[in-house]
Amino acid sequence: MPDGSFSKDVFIRNMETMAHQAAEDGYGGFRAVGDESFLVRNGVDISEWFAAESELNKIVPDYPHFFFCLYDLDLFDGDTVMYVLRTHPRVYVNGIVIGNPHYQAERLPG
Repeated sequence: MPDGSFSKDVFIRNMETMAHQAAEDGYGGFRAVGDESFLVRNGVDISEWFAAESELNKIVPDYPHFFFCLYDLDLFDGDTVMYVLRTHPRVYVNGIVIGNPHYQAERLPG
C-alpha cells in the first residue's frame, strides 16, 4: 500500500508483474506469502480485498505459481473466514494443502 490505501487493480498488476518478471528471469515458478492481518491494521475494504483475491486465482495461468495467504483467525469474524474459504481453491489443514470443498470460483462478496 505505497500510497496509503489498497487498490485491487494495483495489487493485481503488481503480482502479475512479479510473476512475469520471475519467468523472464528464468525461474521455474513464483511463490508469494501474504500476512493478511494488514487488512485489519489498515482498514482495507474487505469486499475489495476478496475481489482481488478472487482475481489473483486467475493470473498467469500458464506459469507455475503458489500464493500462500495467512489469516490470523483471532482477527477475523466468521463471515470473513467464510469469504476466505470461498475464495481459495486450496487450504492448509493439519500440515497438508488440500482441495477446498468450499471454494466458489466466481463468488465475490457484496
